[in-house]
Amino acid sequence: RCNEEAASRQYHCVCGNVSHPEPCEGPVGRASVRNRYIDRQPRPADADWKFWRMNLAVKMGGYWFSTTANGECTNVSAAPCHWRVLQDKRRIRSECLLHRLGEAIAARNASCFKTCAQPK
Repeated sequence: RCNEEAASRQYHCVCGNVSHPEPCEGPVGRASVRNRYIDRQPRPADADWKFWRMNLAVKMGGYWFSTTANGECTNVSAAPCHWRVLQDKRRIRSECLLHRLGEAIAARNASCFKTCAQPK
């Protein structure tokens, strides 16, 4: 999983799982969305979108792909490379994206979402 560190504004990738992180060795990281949330439960005070995110991740599955530094094509790349930055317009933290996406989905048809059983 890769994210921008708030203090340094550097992109940092960690592989393995949350309790046993390990360095990323491949050029592109892949994480199971289902496995990230399968054993987690939101806290009762959490926003509704966190319940929806976790339930959808477990039900839908899929993969999250992240590019790692050792796969980047640079002017000094000696090894085979797999990706390069064409343009850096904006960086968004995944928590922010997921929060905004959840709000937008729920707002699209709020009356429908209110009739659904809430998992709290």
